[in-house]
Amino acid sequence: MGRIFGIAGTLLALWASAELYLKGVDGAFGGVLVSGEDEAADRRTLPRRAGDAAERAMRQNEERRQQLLGD
Repeated sequence: MGRIFGIAGTLLALWASAELYLKGVDGAFGGVLVSGEDEAADRRTLPRRAGDAAERAMRQNEERRQQLLGD
């Protein structure tokens, strides 16, 4: 009986760890752990933040290019 509880506890711990690792603290378990202080920033996902950073870098690159070419 103890072995069953040990296996169930291990599986539960693995699931919780995977949930936290893959979705982050704010997205894990359906958002139950969200602090609620800044929900707009909390809901921004990693791909969205990466996309925003890429767009910002492309915009800066285009501005530098325009300055160098004198257009």
